[in-house]
Amino acid sequence: MEQQYQSFKMPISAESIAGYVALTREVLNIPDVRRISAGSPYQYNPSWDERTGYETRSMLVIPMRKKDGKTVGVLQLINALSKGEVVPFPGGSEKIATSLASQAAVSIENAALTQELQQAHLDTIFRLGVAAEYRDKETANHIKRMSHSAP
Repeated sequence: MEQQYQSFKMPISAESIAGYVALTREVLNIPDVRRISAGSPYQYNPSWDERTGYETRSMLVIPMRKKDGKTVGVLQLINALSKGEVVPFPGGSEKIATSLASQAAVSIENAALTQELQQAHLDTIFRLGVAAEYRDKETANHIKRMSHSAP
Protein backbone atom coordinates (compact mmCIF):
# COMPACT_ATOMS: atom_id res chain seq x y z
CA MET A 1 0.00 0.00 0.00
CA GLU A 2 1.37 3.41 -0.97
CA GLN A 3 1.80 5.89 1.84
CA GLN A 4 -0.28 8.94 0.99
CA TYR A 5 0.95 11.23 3.72
CA GLN A 6 4.69 11.17 3.22
CA SER A 7 6.61 14.31 3.99
CA PHE A 8 7.99 16.14 1.00
CA LYS A 9 9.56 19.47 0.15
CA MET A 10 7.77 21.78 -2.21
CA PRO A 11 9.73 24.34 -4.19
CA ILE A 12 8.81 27.93 -3.49
CA SER A 13 7.69 29.03 -6.92
CA ALA A 14 4.60 30.37 -8.66
CA GLU A 15 4.05 26.94 -10.21
CA SER A 16 1.90 25.93 -7.23
CA ILE A 17 -0.67 27.77 -5.16
CA ALA A 18 1.25 27.23 -1.89
CA GLY A 19 4.50 28.28 -3.54
CA TYR A 20 2.88 31.43 -4.91
CA VAL A 21 1.54 32.36 -1.46
CA ALA A 22 4.96 31.72 0.13
CA LEU A 23 6.60 33.99 -2.46
CA THR A 24 4.08 36.84 -2.51
CA ARG A 25 2.82 36.59 1.08
CA GLU A 26 -0.68 37.12 -0.30
CA VAL A 27 -3.77 35.45 1.14
CA LEU A 28 -5.66 33.54 -1.54
CA ASN A 29 -9.32 32.63 -1.25
CA ILE A 30 -10.09 30.50 -4.30
CA PRO A 31 -13.77 29.54 -4.74
CA ASP A 32 -13.02 26.71 -7.22
CA VAL A 33 -9.49 25.59 -8.08
CA ARG A 34 -10.75 23.96 -11.27
CA ARG A 35 -11.71 27.38 -12.60
CA ILE A 36 -8.37 29.17 -12.19
CA SER A 37 -7.73 30.98 -15.46
CA ALA A 38 -4.80 29.96 -17.64
CA GLY A 39 -3.30 33.45 -17.30
CA SER A 40 -3.25 33.29 -13.51
CA PRO A 41 0.19 33.64 -11.82
CA TYR A 42 -0.43 30.34 -10.01
CA GLN A 43 -1.92 27.02 -11.05
CA TYR A 44 -3.61 24.14 -9.31
CA ASN A 45 -1.80 20.79 -9.39
CA PRO A 46 -4.39 17.96 -9.30
CA SER A 47 -1.86 15.16 -8.71
CA TRP A 48 -2.82 14.76 -5.02
CA ASP A 49 -6.50 14.44 -5.92
CA GLU A 50 -5.65 11.92 -8.64
CA ARG A 51 -3.57 9.78 -6.25
CA THR A 52 -6.07 9.84 -3.40
CA GLY A 53 -9.44 10.12 -5.10
CA TYR A 54 -10.10 13.36 -3.23
CA GLU A 55 -11.80 16.28 -4.99
CA THR A 56 -10.41 19.69 -4.08
CA ARG A 57 -12.59 22.64 -4.96
CA SER A 58 -12.45 25.62 -2.61
CA MET A 59 -9.17 26.65 -1.06
CA LEU A 60 -8.00 29.25 1.45
CA VAL A 61 -4.23 29.67 1.50
CA ILE A 62 -2.44 31.80 4.12
CA PRO A 63 1.30 32.53 4.54
CA MET A 64 2.69 31.62 7.95
CA ARG A 65 4.89 34.56 8.90
CA LYS A 66 7.20 35.18 11.84
CA LYS A 67 7.38 38.54 13.63
CA ASP A 68 10.19 39.66 11.33
CA GLY A 69 7.97 39.02 8.29
CA LYS A 70 9.83 35.91 7.11
CA THR A 71 7.54 33.20 5.76
CA VAL A 72 8.09 29.84 7.47
CA GLY A 73 5.28 27.92 5.81
CA VAL A 74 1.85 28.04 4.27
CA LEU A 75 -1.50 27.09 5.80
CA GLN A 76 -3.76 25.58 3.16
CA LEU A 77 -7.40 24.94 4.03
CA ILE A 78 -9.37 22.88 1.54
CA ASN A 79 -13.11 22.54 0.87
CA ALA A 80 -15.26 24.66 3.13
CA LEU A 81 -18.51 22.86 3.88
CA SER A 82 -22.05 24.12 4.33
CA LYS A 83 -24.84 21.60 4.89
CA GLY A 84 -22.58 18.82 3.62
CA GLU A 85 -21.77 20.61 0.35
CA VAL A 86 -18.42 22.11 -0.68
CA VAL A 87 -18.70 25.90 -0.87
CA PRO A 88 -16.24 28.80 -1.21
CA PHE A 89 -14.68 29.98 2.05
CA PRO A 90 -16.69 32.93 3.42
CA GLY A 91 -14.96 36.34 3.41
CA GLY A 92 -14.45 36.44 7.19
CA SER A 93 -12.48 33.20 7.09
CA GLU A 94 -9.29 35.02 6.05
CA LYS A 95 -8.97 36.86 9.36
CA ILE A 96 -9.43 33.74 11.48
CA ALA A 97 -7.12 31.66 9.29
CA THR A 98 -4.46 34.41 9.36
CA SER A 99 -4.55 34.33 13.18
CA LEU A 100 -4.19 30.55 13.13
CA ALA A 101 -1.31 30.76 10.63
CA SER A 102 0.40 33.35 12.83
CA GLN A 103 0.16 31.08 15.88
CA ALA A 104 1.50 28.16 13.85
CA ALA A 105 4.46 30.28 12.72
CA VAL A 106 5.19 31.20 16.35
CA SER A 107 5.08 27.50 17.28
CA ILE A 108 7.50 26.61 14.50
CA GLU A 109 9.84 29.41 15.57
CA ASN A 110 9.65 28.33 19.23
CA ALA A 111 10.42 24.72 18.29
CA ALA A 112 13.47 25.84 16.31
CA LEU A 113 14.66 28.03 19.21
CA THR A 114 14.19 25.17 21.67
CA GLN A 115 16.24 22.90 19.44
CA GLU A 116 19.00 25.53 19.19
CA LEU A 117 19.00 25.94 22.98
CA GLN A 118 19.29 22.18 23.51
CA GLN A 119 22.20 22.02 21.07
CA ALA A 120 23.91 24.94 22.82
CA HIS A 121 23.42 23.15 26.15
CA LEU A 122 25.04 19.97 24.81
CA ASP A 123 27.88 21.94 23.23
CA THR A 124 28.54 23.65 26.57
CA ILE A 125 28.66 20.32 28.41
CA PHE A 126 30.98 18.86 25.77
CA ARG A 127 33.32 21.88 26.03
CA LEU A 128 33.35 21.56 29.82
CA GLY A 129 34.33 17.92 29.36
CA VAL A 130 37.16 18.91 27.02
CA ALA A 131 38.35 21.53 29.52
CA ALA A 132 38.21 19.01 32.36
CA GLU A 133 40.12 16.49 30.27
CA TYR A 134 43.20 18.67 30.48
CA ARG A 135 43.23 18.15 34.22
CA ASP A 136 41.68 14.71 34.78
CA LYS A 137 40.67 12.17 32.11
CA GLU A 138 38.17 10.34 34.38
CA THR A 139 36.30 13.56 35.25
CA ALA A 140 36.12 14.45 31.56
CA ASN A 141 34.72 11.03 30.66
CA HIS A 142 32.16 11.31 33.48
CA ILE A 143 30.97 14.72 32.21
CA LYS A 144 30.63 13.38 28.66
CA ARG A 145 28.68 10.31 29.85
CA MET A 146 26.36 12.50 31.89
CA SER A 147 25.72 14.79 28.90
CA HIS A 148 24.24 11.83 27.00
CA SER A 149 21.79 11.02 29.79
CA ALA A 150 20.79 14.64 30.52
CA PRO A 151 17.40 15.74 29.10
